[in-house]
Amino acid sequence: MDREIIEEFVAESLELVDKCFICVEDFKIAGDFKKFETIGPFLDRIMGAAATLEFDSLAELLKLGKMICYNVAQKDIPDKSEEIVGGVFELLEYLKEFFKLIFEEKSTAMALNEQSLKAKLNSIKMSFEDFRQCIIIE
Repeated sequence: MDREIIEEFVAESLELVDKCFICVEDFKIAGDFKKFETIGPFLDRIMGAAATLEFDSLAELLKLGKMICYNVAQKDIPDKSEEIVGGVFELLEYLKEFFKLIFEEKSTAMALNEQSLKAKLNSIKMSFEDFRQCIIIE
Protein backbone atom coordinates (compact mmCIF):
# COMPACT_ATOMS: atom_id res chain seq x y z
CA MET A 1 0.00 0.00 0.00
CA ASP A 2 1.21 3.48 -0.86
CA ARG A 3 2.74 5.14 2.21
CA GLU A 4 1.58 8.59 1.07
CA ILE A 5 -2.06 7.48 1.01
CA ILE A 6 -1.76 6.06 4.51
CA GLU A 7 -0.07 9.23 5.74
CA GLU A 8 -2.99 11.29 4.38
CA PHE A 9 -5.43 8.89 6.03
CA VAL A 10 -3.61 9.25 9.34
CA ALA A 11 -3.47 13.06 9.15
CA GLU A 12 -7.17 13.43 8.34
CA SER A 13 -8.16 10.82 10.89
CA LEU A 14 -6.19 12.50 13.67
CA GLU A 15 -7.93 15.81 12.88
CA LEU A 16 -11.30 14.06 13.17
CA VAL A 17 -10.28 12.32 16.40
CA ASP A 18 -9.35 15.71 17.86
CA LYS A 19 -12.80 17.02 16.91
CA CYS A 20 -14.33 14.00 18.63
CA PHE A 21 -12.39 14.75 21.82
CA ILE A 22 -13.80 18.29 21.75
CA CYS A 23 -17.34 16.88 21.47
CA VAL A 24 -16.73 14.57 24.44
CA GLU A 25 -15.44 17.51 26.48
CA ASP A 26 -18.51 19.53 25.43
CA PHE A 27 -20.71 16.69 26.66
CA LYS A 28 -18.89 16.64 30.01
CA ILE A 29 -19.62 20.36 30.40
CA ALA A 30 -23.20 20.49 29.10
CA GLY A 31 -24.38 16.92 29.75
CA ASP A 32 -26.21 16.98 26.42
CA PHE A 33 -26.27 13.56 24.76
CA LYS A 34 -26.91 15.25 21.39
CA LYS A 35 -23.17 16.05 21.36
CA PHE A 36 -22.59 12.39 20.48
CA GLU A 37 -24.54 12.88 17.26
CA THR A 38 -21.65 15.05 16.07
CA ILE A 39 -19.11 12.29 16.77
CA GLY A 40 -20.93 9.67 14.67
CA PRO A 41 -20.14 11.21 11.24
CA PHE A 42 -16.50 11.77 12.20
CA LEU A 43 -16.13 8.09 13.15
CA ASP A 44 -18.03 7.13 10.00
CA ARG A 45 -15.55 9.02 7.80
CA ILE A 46 -12.59 7.32 9.45
CA MET A 47 -14.37 3.96 9.26
CA GLY A 48 -14.99 4.30 5.52
CA ALA A 49 -11.38 5.13 4.81
CA ALA A 50 -10.15 2.36 7.13
CA ALA A 51 -12.34 -0.19 5.34
CA THR A 52 -11.15 1.03 1.94
CA LEU A 53 -7.54 0.70 3.06
CA GLU A 54 -8.34 -2.78 4.47
CA PHE A 55 -7.79 -1.92 8.12
CA ASP A 56 -10.69 -4.24 8.86
CA SER A 57 -10.36 -4.59 12.64
CA LEU A 58 -10.09 -0.80 12.96
CA ALA A 59 -13.18 -0.35 10.78
CA GLU A 60 -15.06 -2.79 13.01
CA LEU A 61 -14.18 -0.82 16.16
CA LEU A 62 -15.19 2.42 14.47
CA LYS A 63 -18.50 0.90 13.42
CA LEU A 64 -19.25 0.01 17.04
CA GLY A 65 -18.28 3.50 18.18
CA LYS A 66 -20.44 5.10 15.51
CA MET A 67 -23.44 2.96 16.41
CA ILE A 68 -23.06 3.82 20.09
CA CYS A 69 -22.77 7.55 19.39
CA TYR A 70 -25.84 7.64 17.17
CA ASN A 71 -27.86 5.62 19.66
CA VAL A 72 -26.87 7.61 22.72
CA ALA A 73 -27.73 10.83 20.85
CA GLN A 74 -31.27 9.45 20.34
CA LYS A 75 -31.80 8.44 23.97
CA ASP A 76 -31.23 10.31 27.19
CA ILE A 77 -29.70 7.68 29.48
CA PRO A 78 -27.90 9.49 32.30
CA ASP A 79 -27.37 6.31 34.34
CA LYS A 80 -25.09 5.00 31.57
CA SER A 81 -23.32 8.27 30.75
CA GLU A 82 -20.11 7.46 32.61
CA GLU A 83 -19.81 4.06 30.90
CA ILE A 84 -20.60 5.51 27.46
CA VAL A 85 -18.25 8.48 27.77
CA GLY A 86 -15.54 6.16 29.09
CA GLY A 87 -15.97 3.77 26.17
CA VAL A 88 -15.94 6.52 23.55
CA PHE A 89 -12.97 8.20 25.22
CA GLU A 90 -11.10 4.88 25.30
CA LEU A 91 -11.87 4.37 21.60
CA LEU A 92 -10.48 7.82 20.78
CA GLU A 93 -7.32 7.14 22.82
CA TYR A 94 -6.92 3.80 21.03
CA LEU A 95 -7.26 5.57 17.66
CA LYS A 96 -4.53 8.06 18.52
CA GLU A 97 -2.21 5.21 19.51
CA PHE A 98 -3.14 3.16 16.44
CA PHE A 99 -2.33 6.05 14.09
CA LYS A 100 0.91 6.78 15.92
CA LEU A 101 2.05 3.20 15.38
CA ILE A 102 0.45 2.56 11.98
CA PHE A 103 3.74 1.90 10.18
CA GLU A 104 5.06 -0.40 12.90
CA GLU A 105 4.10 -4.00 13.51
CA LYS A 106 1.14 -4.28 15.86
CA SER A 107 2.35 -5.18 19.34
CA THR A 108 0.77 -7.86 21.48
CA ALA A 109 -0.30 -5.19 23.95
CA MET A 110 -2.01 -3.22 21.18
CA ALA A 111 -3.83 -6.35 19.98
CA LEU A 112 -4.97 -7.11 23.55
CA ASN A 113 -6.16 -3.53 24.00
CA GLU A 114 -8.11 -3.83 20.77
CA GLN A 115 -9.88 -6.99 21.94
CA SER A 116 -10.62 -5.48 25.35
CA LEU A 117 -11.97 -2.30 23.75
CA LYS A 118 -14.09 -4.29 21.32
CA ALA A 119 -15.61 -6.24 24.21
CA LYS A 120 -16.32 -3.01 26.13
CA LEU A 121 -17.94 -1.34 23.12
CA ASN A 122 -20.05 -4.43 22.42
CA SER A 123 -21.20 -4.39 26.04
CA ILE A 124 -22.19 -0.73 25.78
CA LYS A 125 -23.95 -1.37 22.48
CA MET A 126 -25.99 -4.18 24.02
CA SER A 127 -26.98 -2.01 26.98
CA PHE A 128 -29.44 -0.19 24.74
CA GLU A 129 -32.60 -2.17 25.47
CA ASP A 130 -34.21 -1.46 22.13
CA PHE A 131 -30.96 -1.25 20.18
CA ARG A 132 -32.26 -3.36 17.32
CA GLN A 133 -35.14 -0.93 16.85
CA CYS A 134 -32.83 1.99 16.16
CA ILE A 135 -32.20 2.96 12.56
CA ILE A 136 -28.49 2.86 11.93
CA ILE A 137 -26.98 3.29 8.51
CA GLU A 138 -23.98 1.03 8.33
